[in-house]
Amino acid sequence: MRDRLKVTNLKEFKFHKSSDAHRRAFLAGLRSFDFVVRALAVNKTRLPLSFRKVGKLGFYAFFLNNLIQRIPASELVPCQSNSCTGSKDFMLELEHTQAQG
Repeated sequence: MRDRLKVTNLKEFKFHKSSDAHRRAFLAGLRSFDFVVRALAVNKTRLPLSFRKVGKLGFYAFFLNNLIQRIPASELVPCQSNSCTGSKDFMLELEHTQAQG
């Protein structure tokens, strides 16, 4: 992808700061990959005041955790490579956690 966009490995690719042409090329390049995108929109003005005390990391951790918990276990595919030795245990634990949910 970096080659196609002519972006060096030494530079971080920032989608929101890229030109329209780079954005279109990036999104077109993603079409060849098989994955699902999930997003969570948060209206910060409607949150309780307690969220102001958790800090930036706590805020994002809370909502990322919330987003991850909404993914059905059936959509999570265990890793097939040797580098993911705990994937079956992970799936069993995930299913157990969701069943308690």
